[in-house]
This record gives sequence, C-alpha cells and structure tokens, in this order.
Amino acid sequence: MGQFISMEFGVPRNTRVFGLGRLQQLEKTFDDSVYTVWSRADERGAHPFLLLLSEQGLASGLYIHSSLPMDITLRRSSGLGVLVLGQSATFRFFMGPKVIDVIKQYWSCIGPPGRPSYRGLGHFYGSESVASVDDLEAMINKHDQLQQMPIE
Repeated sequence: MGQFISMEFGVPRNTRVFGLGRLQQLEKTFDDSVYTVWSRADERGAHPFLLLLSEQGLASGLYIHSSLPMDITLRRSSGLGVLVLGQSATFRFFMGPKVIDVIKQYWSCIGPPGRPSYRGLGHFYGSESVASVDDLEAMINKHDQLQQMPIE
C-alpha cells in the first residue's frame, strides 16, 4: 500500500530554474529531467529550494520541506512536477518580484545563513608563508601595525 504526494506546477516557457542543492549544474532546464532528492543517514531530511526567474525578470521560489525521498521533474510540456514518497511534505511559495525579495522570504522561513567565525575572516598563513621564527615575528608585528586584523 504505497502512498505518495504528487503535485504539478505550471511554469511559463523560457523560465530559468536555479537550485536543487547538491547538484553540480547551476542552472536547470525544462528538458524532462528527473532529479531525485533524498537525505543521507546523518541528516534530518533533504529540503530542496528552487528559484525561478521569468523572461520578464520576475522571481519566485519553491521550498519543499520533507524528510522523505522525492523526484522533481522539469517537464517541457507542463512545467514542474514533484513526487514525494510518503505522506508528509510542506510546500512554501515565495513571490518576489525580485530575486533578493525571494531570498529574504526564504530566509524568514528557514533563518539566515550562519556567519563565519571571526578568525575565519583573517588571512590564512600556511607553513609555506612562514619559513622561520623571524618571519613569524615579522608577520605578527605587521599585523599589530594594521590593528584589528585577525590572524588565523
């Protein structure tokens, strides 16, 4: 007794699609491609986000929250198809009109990305940069002169 959720979304032709997480290709095309999304054993689910950009420059977004496997199909004829294996999924739509508006709406849903640690903002000096103790002292003195420059 298999159960699933199947949804179809009409998308105008020539709409550009970005997203789908770990996939290597930045921009997707409506060429009947099927993208299978599932979570790894150490994760709490895979939650794809798609950013759609129309020919007129209007942006919108789709966020799918589910811990279950899913197929996302970019159909030439009808647009976007989503098939979730199981009974639980939350679909959230973000209506721009600009890309930055969609991203802000998405962040209001999931929270903004974390900030890097302060020390991560400094310049990294590897063992190739510092050949001797004298070089290390010179580097630290230079950073002292620059003030507030973090050292990794």
